[in-house]
Amino acid sequence: MATMLVFKMPPFYKAKESPEEWDAEYEDLFKQIATFDFPRHYFDREVFQDRTIKQHLHQDKLLRYSSLVQSTCQLQDGLSRMIACVTLLCKDTLRTNDNFAARWMMASAAVRKKHALIGIAAACSVAHDLNEARILCSEELRVSRLSDDGRVLLNLFSSISRQDTSCNPTEPKYFPSTIWDRTRSSHANSSDEVEKLVLNYIIILRTKLISIALDNIVRSFFGLELSEIKLIKHASPQTGSPSSDAFQQALRNVVQTVHGKEEYKTFKAETKAAKKDLNSRRFSRCTECGKEAESRSAFQKCIACAKISREVLYCSRDCQEANWKTSHKLICGKPLDFDLAFQSAIIPTQSSKRPSDSFSSPKAAAGFNRPLALLEQMDLLQSTPSLDYYARRSVCTGNEDPSGIEFPEHIRTHFLEHRKKAMTTGDPRSAALICDCLLWHTECHKSTGLSRDKIIEQISGEYSIPVTNLQLALEEFDELRSLFPARPPAALILAHLDWNLAYVRGGSHDQ
Repeated sequence: MATMLVFKMPPFYKAKESPEEWDAEYEDLFKQIATFDFPRHYFDREVFQDRTIKQHLHQDKLLRYSSLVQSTCQLQDGLSRMIACVTLLCKDTLRTNDNFAARWMMASAAVRKKHALIGIAAACSVAHDLNEARILCSEELRVSRLSDDGRVLLNLFSSISRQDTSCNPTEPKYFPSTIWDRTRSSHANSSDEVEKLVLNYIIILRTKLISIALDNIVRSFFGLELSEIKLIKHASPQTGSPSSDAFQQALRNVVQTVHGKEEYKTFKAETKAAKKDLNSRRFSRCTECGKEAESRSAFQKCIACAKISREVLYCSRDCQEANWKTSHKLICGKPLDFDLAFQSAIIPTQSSKRPSDSFSSPKAAAGFNRPLALLEQMDLLQSTPSLDYYARRSVCTGNEDPSGIEFPEHIRTHFLEHRKKAMTTGDPRSAALICDCLLWHTECHKSTGLSRDKIIEQISGEYSIPVTNLQLALEEFDELRSLFPARPPAALILAHLDWNLAYVRGGSHDQ
């Protein structure tokens, strides 16, 4: 029988309420597990426990593993983009080392310690399983290591950084670990379904926790809002306890011995209250497009999967059909094994796809009548959808043909967001941000033959905004851009001060 490995774990709610005390308790725990072969004992315990759970709960864990792979992949994608954008905001063309890495290394140990603790505690306070996953990260998520040597954090970023951010990754990158890599290699060729799931679940859970912590550390360091990780709502198990009655009773006895009877009662009550609060903030989500709702009743279920006690939700028949074609047909109504769960995870769904390059004319909002100049602009974009905007002949210094403009990917995402809003509603602020992006383009490409005054004149005519009003807005944007040495467009700066775009909001967590 496997060793009953039980520790007095710092509770997840304490990470938010008393982060310093919570971290000190974890440091004591890290010292304890350093005295023996913790990965092997932990792995054996999890395998033993998983062999006792009911079959439908084993299936549920396989589905949660698949969801963890997808959400971690999206989280790391957003993290890579955040670092790229923050670096651009900070970069001075005359001081090429003035970026996140340089600033982090120049910061004092005390400053690094402050932000490391904020980032780790915030990540672990999200959910019970993420908090307990910190015990799996004794090499990476140590406040002292991250603060004493700035290279530790930068090396973690290097482990998951991607050179090409123009397309979606289909698999997350994993953090190397001397202790867990040894465990992985010793079980690499195992054909045992339970062992494969346990090992890979451990690896993906620690990968997600480290990724969330890194995301929060960077945000805290730059004074940005921390990640909001939303919890997915699941149907309650229909029958039975997670594992055998004998195992559950043995586990309760050991936990009471570790905590002490009275302390255990208090701990159990506090944990129950904290979990109740977390559950009240859970949401349901469409499997294909990611649309959220507080109640499952807003969605329709896959009937075939429901028959085998698996909950797969869709907001519409269109989403259900699209998801079936791309990935769900692999598992629809079928019992999962590990290989099938992993295969279904690495096929991207609609919610993880990049915006299409094609230009589709958005329907105008009620009350907004598009000027002729804007309709002409939309016709040009319809004919060459790979371009983002046109500077028409009327705003060129000579008699050139319309000048097509294409923005780099990290700016294009934000530009298209404002372009859609401006073309749909005539929103003056979005139109001004479009104008600012075009002016930024002329600053970067001196030979385009475009002038500031004529670009302002064009946007004024396309969106029926007085030139004086547009100039006032641009003056405010110029002042904002002047705060950054590289003078990036205002749309990029505002997006990363507010940090509201979905791909950098941290995503969701399937607990």
